Amino acid sequence: MKNRVTGVILGLLGLICFAWTGCMKTLDLPAGGAERKIVLMGELVVGDTIHFRAGQSVPLSAGSDMTFSVPDALLLTIDDGVSTRTISGTEDSLSSRLHTLLCTAGGTVAPATTYTITAVHPGMPVATALVQVPGPVDAVILDTATVIYNTDTVLRFRVRIHDDASRSNYYVFECLKQYMDVTAQFFYQGVWLPVSENRKLYNQQLAAGSLQERSDTSYYNRFFRKAVYTNDNNTENAYINGLTAQQSRILLSDRTFNGQDYTTDVYVQLPPSTDSVKGLTHFYIKSVSADYFEFLKAYQQTDGASAFLSLSAPAKVGSYVTNGAGVIGGVSQNKVSYLFDTW
Repeated sequence: MKNRVTGVILGLLGLICFAWTGCMKTLDLPAGGAERKIVLMGELVVGDTIHFRAGQSVPLSAGSDMTFSVPDALLLTIDDGVSTRTISGTEDSLSSRLHTLLCTAGGTVAPATTYTITAVHPGMPVATALVQVPGPVDAVILDTATVIYNTDTVLRFRVRIHDDASRSNYYVFECLKQYMDVTAQFFYQGVWLPVSENRKLYNQQLAAGSLQERSDTSYYNRFFRKAVYTNDNNTENAYINGLTAQQSRILLSDRTFNGQDYTTDVYVQLPPSTDSVKGLTHFYIKSVSADYFEFLKAYQQTDGASAFLSLSAPAKVGSYVTNGAGVIGGVSQNKVSYLFDTW
């Protein structure tokens, strides 16, 4: 019996390998015709400084070197209907990894405003992004609670949206954890000592009741996306991934409640007791532009972990930059931050 089972398993493995090799096919890249295009990516967030990233695509054609590079001689402007400003593109700490420039302009993003971003490069077509920034998002968190959802311990946010009837609205809920470091110190014999390296002495001084303490907190421009859940059948996630799957963000349009108050629950996965990523967690309620919502909805259908093995139909992530690629979303947001980690 054991040999028969082993034989069946080996036979199945052989069939799988045969099927896998039988489905493999070399696809030749098209000859000529492809060109590099300017890529614009990011968000314009109400009240925040104007910043996004710019790069260039890689042409998929025979003879292409298929390598990413940071564009030089890139000229950018931004127009809000009143004035036109020059945008400076500079390399930063992320440029070598993301192959893009950090683009910034003076001033802050205004609500209910349409911005036109134009990017010019001598070797590529002129690219234009039309960014429609929504008005202030009108939503509040009614309460929070620690509950169990789909066997996970989660923090539930109960959100009430006061929807604006004068326009179609598109909401996004997401949660990011910002890397931070807290260095605890105590004062001993005229010197500030780190607690982590002098734990025994720290405990002695603490027991003696003669302890002077301080802490130094550092925040980093690095973020870790937290998994979220929804049980709301009106969300796009309900039919994209299902209500039991972990989501990267929750997408909700007001097509079923335009102009009404609407309540929905969002569940954020809580960290283990000892989390390798320590930091401040930010929960966002966003109102976004229609094109950005469509981009995120398509992106939600992709799965980087299984993209090369999935038998499902490929998701098409469109571009919302004329004569270019990428998307710059218009965003208005509310944010609440909380801290669970200890040092």
